[in-house]
Amino acid sequence: MDGRQEDIKETEIKGYKIFNGDFTNRYGMQYELGQTYYKEGNIRFGVAGHGFHFCRNFEDTFRYYDTSEDFILAEVIGSGKIVEYNDDYYEFLHMYASSELKIVRIVPRKEIMEMAKKMIKIDFRIKRFIQLFYLTEEEEAELIELNPKLKEYIDYYGEYKKEQLEKKQQKKLGMQ
Repeated sequence: MDGRQEDIKETEIKGYKIFNGDFTNRYGMQYELGQTYYKEGNIRFGVAGHGFHFCRNFEDTFRYYDTSEDFILAEVIGSGKIVEYNDDYYEFLHMYASSELKIVRIVPRKEIMEMAKKMIKIDFRIKRFIQLFYLTEEEEAELIELNPKLKEYIDYYGEYKKEQLEKKQQKKLGMQ
């Protein structure tokens, strides 16, 4: 794994975590709104890591889940022992693994779009959001209205995502 990992002194960090539509993570662990979860042992970020993973920037969570499927984005608070991971190469920064994680609230899609609109002038963040998040045609139009320069980027990644969806659908049909 490229990047750097370090222990941090903060005892509480607000961030975001993405889940499957049934509020499970990719490993099948069930979560509930308002609950706090605990892990013991050596906290480490990554696929072979240990701890509850989350990101400070909401758009970075979309790197880990296919938002064309049913998903839940939650605001969380990580606490206890926290390890920060920064992927300098791809500029995914402020990603964490923690020994404690509280699920604070679910972020509705409408609010996700409002947060995206607030970062419209932060070039790399809005482009990352467009690259990773499956936008509806209405959502695309809203972003283009705010910043017409985003149309080229939306068109480019829109075509790529359509191709990926078609491949996924063909694969599903082949499995039936």
